[in-house]
Amino acid sequence: MTSELDIGIFTVRLTKGFGVDVVVDQQATRLTREGYKVTVYASEYDKSFYPNRCYKISSPSSLLSRLSMLRHDIIVAHTSPFFEELTKFSGLAKTIAYEHGDPTPSLFPEQEAAIREGIKQYKLHDVYPNVDGVIAISKFIAEDIHWEKAHIIYNGANHLPANTETINLKTFQEKLGLKANFPTYLSVCRLSSGERQYKGVDHYLTFCKHLEQGNCLLLGRGTEEDRKYYEAQGFTVILNASQQELIAAYQLCDLYLSFSKWEGFNLPLVEAQRYGRPALALDTSCHREVCPHIFTSPEEMAQFCNHLTAEDKATLAEAGKAFVSRFSWEDNTQHLINYLQEIVMCSSEELSKTERFKRSIKIVLPQVRDWKQKLKQKLPNKVKTILSKVIAFSQSPHGKTKALWTKIGKRWQSSPEQQEALTVPVPKPYPFRSYQSQLISICILTKNRYELITECLQSLLETTAEDSVEILVGDTGSDDDRVFDFYQSLPQVVKVYDLKSYHFSRNNNELARYAKGEILVFLNNDTKALPQWLMYLIRPFQCSRVGITGSRLLYRDGTIQHAGVEFFSREPYRYIGWHPWTHFPADEPKANQVLRTPGVTGACLSIRHQLFDQLGGFDESYAEECQDIDLCLRAFEKGYGIIYEPRATLFHYENGTRQLSESEPDRLLFRNRWQLLIDHYFFRKETQSSPWTPLILIYPHRCSKTLAEILSFLQELEATYGKLEVTLKTPNSDDHIAQEFKAKLKTVLSQDSLVVTLSETWEDATQYDSVIL
Repeated sequence: MTSELDIGIFTVRLTKGFGVDVVVDQQATRLTREGYKVTVYASEYDKSFYPNRCYKISSPSSLLSRLSMLRHDIIVAHTSPFFEELTKFSGLAKTIAYEHGDPTPSLFPEQEAAIREGIKQYKLHDVYPNVDGVIAISKFIAEDIHWEKAHIIYNGANHLPANTETINLKTFQEKLGLKANFPTYLSVCRLSSGERQYKGVDHYLTFCKHLEQGNCLLLGRGTEEDRKYYEAQGFTVILNASQQELIAAYQLCDLYLSFSKWEGFNLPLVEAQRYGRPALALDTSCHREVCPHIFTSPEEMAQFCNHLTAEDKATLAEAGKAFVSRFSWEDNTQHLINYLQEIVMCSSEELSKTERFKRSIKIVLPQVRDWKQKLKQKLPNKVKTILSKVIAFSQSPHGKTKALWTKIGKRWQSSPEQQEALTVPVPKPYPFRSYQSQLISICILTKNRYELITECLQSLLETTAEDSVEILVGDTGSDDDRVFDFYQSLPQVVKVYDLKSYHFSRNNNELARYAKGEILVFLNNDTKALPQWLMYLIRPFQCSRVGITGSRLLYRDGTIQHAGVEFFSREPYRYIGWHPWTHFPADEPKANQVLRTPGVTGACLSIRHQLFDQLGGFDESYAEECQDIDLCLRAFEKGYGIIYEPRATLFHYENGTRQLSESEPDRLLFRNRWQLLIDHYFFRKETQSSPWTPLILIYPHRCSKTLAEILSFLQELEATYGKLEVTLKTPNSDDHIAQEFKAKLKTVLSQDSLVVTLSETWEDATQYDSVIL
């Protein structure tokens, strides 16, 4: 494995007070120093606690929905909800579930316990069998998740400095109000009311009752209400301690105690021993793996402490420090690199791409489906509460973009009568294939209608260059001899395929599999292309995060048939796509803007071939309609923009009398699948479609392209769309490289194009149409 691999690491947060955050930060830092490209996606990021990291930090906007676009070689998920999304990317990247474990569900209130048990079972049955590797942070975790093939990599514990010189321990002790002549017993844990049970606070209270004398000190993350609760129980509390206060507490205490009933590794317990503190722990969870001094009950622990001498404590401390000396981040990272190397090498040698694809679409066992159904019936209200927080996050500055929930979450929020339709899966990705650069594949379905197909193909041949396109015609059952004679007269650039019978999604998917071009254009046979239509249709693909484009379509009388698709907001057609500018004059100003829109019609729809394959093509569950808008929304969920380009103009002769109500089963499926997204995103906007100005993000310090290449790209883009919004991302807004870059941009771009230089390290890069590294 080379050091050029690109690794994406997903975690809920990067803030102080959580062991997972330390693991992610330490591994990302060391992997970056080893030459790997590392991006950490964190929903919460405390820049004051993790400043100036050497790895890239970004937002997991849309809960992984944009990951396939980022093209990481390896994806490592450390926490939910990202575990649940890993299987979506089987075959696109190597996927690793890095298990820190889930506390035993029975340690929580009944309703929360059921949710936690559901998560554990989902991972066991749906995640672990379908990822490339599972890592457990201890033998206990490997057993607790019931996955025998889990690879064990212990955490390190040498991330804290050896001492703190800024805190005087005597002054610190006096400030806390600790009795100087009494031994101090320290326990570090999260203090919230929801975690008291599994953190064993009741055991600490029992210990204190049997202790002859001593200061009982608690340090951890919590609120002022938590502080009041513990102080009422007789504890001294250090709330939300700084790193210096944490180190001072380790050095101050006479013994470190852990009463936790569940831990995957128990980082504070190991940290205290590395600082030379004698440590004791109850015989639960992983404690035998990380501490040599184990007790069966808090009473037994208290009796032991009551009779300890100074010599005893020194002996305990020496033994504990030697015991945990093996836990280092250097070893942790090296073991991780070795495991990733094994995953990358064996999967490429042992599994063909077809086999990997087959493995990625395993059918879930019937008993797992039964379990999911029972869980859905039992817990809808609780899950709705959880998902409302996800939706709130999605509207925050760092999560404001597209998908608002996970695949499971969609089903939880639906009504019971909708759940049956929601179980219909979206199409699975096609196996990876390569495409011919600079080639556009135009796919057309037809049957008889000689006068339509002849005019359509003739207009295409007149308006496209033969060396840049291939035209694939799918005949779905013609019996008109004139049509067959016409096929015989066509040039080689046109290829005709016998598709037997008509089904829009299935037939177009077949043509796409024959197609070789990097761009697919799906076109109706009842269209007539006008000059330069194709040039403008594909021009938005200059921006890497544009996934689908659509054209302006005119009726025979010259009025508008299509200028982008929006969603009808009133019953009885609520959620169904409609054309808001139908029958407006062709020069209607609002229909002649380049728009970012919810969807475009399949009568003329272009899409990146790679994206089409990643989405699994058109959904063949639809019999008559909604396939095109469904495809647009699935691309939208992946983080791609859908752009309407009015300068790509064609006549569209049919459907002039199309009625709104055509296929109720198709519309029911579409509504059930997408109503939440439409409600929480499109219906909350003032306008569903909006003028499109390309947003460009540039990292001047990390560009692989030359300045001349970037300027040429921006000039061409500005010449087409009139205005750009260019953001420069720099470590420091006063940096001379950024200033020089900005000055160059202003010499080639017009004053209307906005150039902004930012100095912060955080960004939601997914909002940009192109990111230049």
